[in-house]
Amino acid sequence: MPPASTAILHLQFCDGDARSREASKPILNNVAINGKDMTTNLQSLLFLCTGNYYRSRFAEILFNHRAIQHGLKWRAQSRGLRLNPDNAGPISCDTVAWLRRLGADLPKTLRRPMSVVELDLDGADHIVAVKKAEHLPLLQAQFPKYVERVEFWNVHDLDCAGPDEALHNLEREIVRLMGNLCS
Repeated sequence: MPPASTAILHLQFCDGDARSREASKPILNNVAINGKDMTTNLQSLLFLCTGNYYRSRFAEILFNHRAIQHGLKWRAQSRGLRLNPDNAGPISCDTVAWLRRLGADLPKTLRRPMSVVELDLDGADHIVAVKKAEHLPLLQAQFPKYVERVEFWNVHDLDCAGPDEALHNLEREIVRLMGNLCS
């Protein structure tokens, strides 16, 4: 396998199907319908979690899939507040399995987890951290001036809930959020 710093990552996906994916391109660069760039005049949503590997990536991909389906003028990105270098691959196998089960289109590029930087927070029209008890202290320590702009959810990580519970709860929160963004 080539080193992670190369432009192409050769990944072994959870279902055993080997594929190549370009690394480190944000999903907003890949939003097109019938060849038309759909990133113009869109509002930006930023999902935050700890590792940008499981919950926030699920939220980003599912939100974008459904936003496109429903013509919502929002697109999401996701970032992590404290990445784990020991993650296996660019995204959780549970996340991929749930997204496939829901019929969500996976992006052509499965990038590695990314740390949030101030530019991400500045550029977001709306920010969601998926678990207040976990992410509020990290935000207060790293980005205190943004805390008041963050909507906090209460979706547990694997230490408190299995994927069926956590990802179901994320899906429910995404549906609620989409309704709020439309009104």
